[in-house]
Amino acid sequence: MRHGYEHMAFVHVSLVPIMSGEPKTKPTQHTVKDLRSAGLAPDILACRSTQPLSHAIRQKLAMFCQVNVENVVSVYDVSNIYRVPLVLQAQGVTDMLVTRLNLPVLNEIGDSPALTAWQTLAARGDKVSKELKEDAIRLAFVGKYTGLEDAYQSVLKAVDHSSMEIEKRIEVIWIESSHLEQDDQPICASPTKRQRQESSKGIDKHSKFEQAWAALRSAHCVLVPGGFGDRGSEGKIAAIQHARVNKVPFLGICLGMQLGVVEFARNVLGWRDATSAEFDPSTQNPVIVFMPEIAKDTMGGNMRLGARKTLLQNSTCLASRIYGGALSVDERHRHRYEVNPDIVPQITKHGMQFTGQDDTGKRMEIMEIEDHPFFIGAQYHPEYKSRPGKPAPLFLALAMAGAEYRSKHPNK
Repeated sequence: MRHGYEHMAFVHVSLVPIMSGEPKTKPTQHTVKDLRSAGLAPDILACRSTQPLSHAIRQKLAMFCQVNVENVVSVYDVSNIYRVPLVLQAQGVTDMLVTRLNLPVLNEIGDSPALTAWQTLAARGDKVSKELKEDAIRLAFVGKYTGLEDAYQSVLKAVDHSSMEIEKRIEVIWIESSHLEQDDQPICASPTKRQRQESSKGIDKHSKFEQAWAALRSAHCVLVPGGFGDRGSEGKIAAIQHARVNKVPFLGICLGMQLGVVEFARNVLGWRDATSAEFDPSTQNPVIVFMPEIAKDTMGGNMRLGARKTLLQNSTCLASRIYGGALSVDERHRHRYEVNPDIVPQITKHGMQFTGQDDTGKRMEIMEIEDHPFFIGAQYHPEYKSRPGKPAPLFLALAMAGAEYRSKHPNK
């Protein structure tokens, strides 16, 4: 009422279940009735179903829901999610919205470059999904929330975007980081449902340790994402050491980048007690420290968030080459801890370079290792800006490095 009906369009998404081969329209009829009781009327019905709806079913829905039959859209299951916009476009949804909202149209939408690019993207999605599992790039995803994959949804989408860009299937190998630790301990005092199931199948800690390491050794690239807390951190450090020593492509995000510095300090510089102040505030070698400008006793609002500029060292460093020769990038952050600037001179003498820093030169944003084909970490979260057709450069580079590693190790 405030903005005017001519500026609004209502698309009602409803399920049309198919039972015994027959589409059932009653659920949609009832939901539209409830919608109208709230004073809203759908302009378009987007009917979800496993199969395309026949014209007769669409006519029935149009009659009982008081919507033009042309505006009853069948949104059926497709081979990949990127085909959904093409399904909508094929049924004239764009034209409906243009007419309904009286929008200016500069050219034929069906022939627009954007739609052509999206058609290519959908075709790539089909090609990748049909690729044989044994031909895929195996990516070891080492985290501590692997029992709930949704915790890493943005990271997984960035991996998907990169997979479609290089037209190669990427098989994500989930590795619980604590399983890589020799003295793996149960997560809690009372066993979880997953732990009880494993116990009933005769899976003990030792076998989980062996399985996790076998999975890690089979990978063509390693990814350690962000997170909080010290649980599983030693397993992540072990995975990073494996990637560094064996020249396996590695990408560390946020905490993953920090642990990459910890691993280097321990195993190259010989600082055996090097760790993060997040894990051990009393450590003698705090490689990772709480951000100095934030009061430790402040509760809430103490994270470094949002887009920040990172200045790159030069155009020849790995980070700059990944970003197309750029000397600065804007990426989104979400962290409280960062690399201790006091230890940077000692670290860089041994081959780890911090090729990305903030404009003060005190915050280390990107780290690389010189004598490694692909070993890089970022304090920021590149997955937040990844898009279909425009994957995050760091994830795309990891996928390409994984493909190259796979080609050089065909029997792995």
